[in-house]
Amino acid sequence: MKTIVVLSAVLLCAQQSPRILEERPGLRVALDDDGGRVETFHRGDAPRAIEYHGGPVIKAPLVQFVFLGDWSRLDAMKRTLERGVIRDDADVTRAGITRPTTVAGSRDVAAPKTVNDLHVRTALASLPLRDPNAIFVVFVAPSVHATLGGSTDFDSYHSQFHADDGHVRYVVVPFNSDAKVMSDGAAKSLARAIVNPDGDGWY
Repeated sequence: MKTIVVLSAVLLCAQQSPRILEERPGLRVALDDDGGRVETFHRGDAPRAIEYHGGPVIKAPLVQFVFLGDWSRLDAMKRTLERGVIRDDADVTRAGITRPTTVAGSRDVAAPKTVNDLHVRTALASLPLRDPNAIFVVFVAPSVHATLGGSTDFDSYHSQFHADDGHVRYVVVPFNSDAKVMSDGAAKSLARAIVNPDGDGWY
């Protein structure tokens, strides 16, 4: 009898647990540096229909730009990136989010020559902005080599983690000499972070 009760409880938990980035056509999923699943974006990806999986969305997005590494000689590019990220997006509209995305400013953060996702999390955990609607958009400097789970096969990705003082959602964009490439990657992963901040929303 105990075995049946335990088995029933396990099955019930399995049915109620949220689906985290299940594989599907058109959805590129990579493993991050601690084994979690991360949605990545690549230029040329075909559009795909998103579906709701029960998790939260960011209803009043608040963006802070983070320039990771040395951007001291690239002020014009920084301004271009800041202007090019906030866009209308069909996925955000489909998810029913009507509040416009607002910008909380930008910050420069030092970084070593090579960073992975754990380094990014450490940098973000030290920043003061903690708001349930906040999303950090991290632009990686040309002098910094960014990897995700040991790979560089992405134009951007979004993820999340729990810091000591709150939940942190973020987007990472590796450097490209073409600001439009970086802006496009940032805009798409930001939209996906808004509709699917924790991996179980719209995807």
